[in-house]
Amino acid sequence: PQHPSDVSLTKWSHKKGLDNFGNLCIVSSKINSKFSNLAPTSKMGTYGNDVNKGSLKLRLMGKATAKCGDVEWRICEFKKHENEMIKLLKNACEIE
Repeated sequence: PQHPSDVSLTKWSHKKGLDNFGNLCIVSSKINSKFSNLAPTSKMGTYGNDVNKGSLKLRLMGKATAKCGDVEWRICEFKKHENEMIKLLKNACEIE
């Protein structure tokens, strides 16, 4: 979330990955409103069914978050996810 309601997430600055591709996902305005400023694991716990019906990237992010939790997502998982998504995009576009 851009403005997290969970105090433990407030120290995550833009320089540390908040706006990186691996941490971003396009969602409908309806889903975005539902997600509000919840932490990633709270989003999955509350709106997991919506996530599982969403885009492939959203589903992969949800799966990774459920596996590692909020802290691990912030520290390293978003970057791993970013690298995997860029690789998939390059392969789909046949770019080396």
